[in-house]
Amino acid sequence: MIRWLAMSLLQAVALPGTIDTCIRLTLRHRAAGPRSRDSLHRPRRMVAVVPSRDDAARIGDTLHSIARAASSGNIAVRAIALLDGDDAAAAAAAQAAGAEVLVKQPAGPRKADALEWLATRHRALIESADAILLIDAGTQLCDGFFRDLEWDARADALQCRIESEGTGLALAIASSESAAFAEDAAKVAAGWNPRFRGSGMIATPRFFLELVPQLRTQVEDWELSLLAGARGFRVTLAPAQCVIIDTKPAGSEAAARQRARWLAGQCELILGRRSELFRFVARDPLQGLSFAAELLSRPRSLALPARVAAGIGIAVLGRRSTAARLLASAVLLTAAADLSEWAKTTNASTLVRTWVRAISFLPAARKRWLSANDR
Repeated sequence: MIRWLAMSLLQAVALPGTIDTCIRLTLRHRAAGPRSRDSLHRPRRMVAVVPSRDDAARIGDTLHSIARAASSGNIAVRAIALLDGDDAAAAAAAQAAGAEVLVKQPAGPRKADALEWLATRHRALIESADAILLIDAGTQLCDGFFRDLEWDARADALQCRIESEGTGLALAIASSESAAFAEDAAKVAAGWNPRFRGSGMIATPRFFLELVPQLRTQVEDWELSLLAGARGFRVTLAPAQCVIIDTKPAGSEAAARQRARWLAGQCELILGRRSELFRFVARDPLQGLSFAAELLSRPRSLALPARVAAGIGIAVLGRRSTAARLLASAVLLTAAADLSEWAKTTNASTLVRTWVRAISFLPAARKRWLSANDR
């Protein structure tokens, strides 16, 4: 009985990552077809929303970048600073950049709650636009972001590419995200939805008003990706010129706090959104399975070492079983493929230490909107 329980536990640890790697390797060989210009949508009015909590030092630059990008485009852009609670300094910075200010009262506890408040209390604002752009405080739009902006008319939402520069830990995070966007491009080539990445989402009013009020967790990007797949919404990548420039946290504490929120949110999503996961799998079995495997095998920096250990454990416990030996071989071979890619990530070991440190911030992350600026 103990042996069976141990083997079951090891398989639960090993299988999600193994499935995820197999699917990613398969998708990598798919090529995108030509894009038809007859089915492209060109928005005339957009609302750009910047959610903020205690981000007075960074929100001004973000809103100024929106104004600069809008001045060189042919789209009417309405910039909104969405403040989570009173913040006089952030409000002043937003007004200096020519943006409107909306203040959610009372503040907290999560970013998802601020977005839900916007969708329910300011529905007319959302409906007045052809599309809504969500961008985090501290990130900036590239010049020419709105110039000739267009996308597949069948898409309900888009994810913009996020690029960043830096040294040390910031460079490691940027390298990891660059690899993630390559995976998203492979998904789009296969006709699947890419995953939202927190900042840089463009959504139709229908998508925003239907899904945002249903957000419940700390990881609104993962949750929106799940809800979109489960409800049959179509998501694609934004055009190449739509780049979000992100300044990654250079300090290990700030990065660990940010990752603690992600870890807490992933646990909330897995435990609280099981019905949506089943619904996604029922609607599109392979894509739904891929999403579930990806969710259960992230962050890779922590899950990959556990997967290697589980593969070795399966090989030892099941050494007399042909099926167990085959499973262990598959687990370790796919783990080796991931390790070879992970080794290419700049300063990968620094990223691992940050994820480990994030565990100490989990209690605070479970209770509130924990930003990189919190102390």
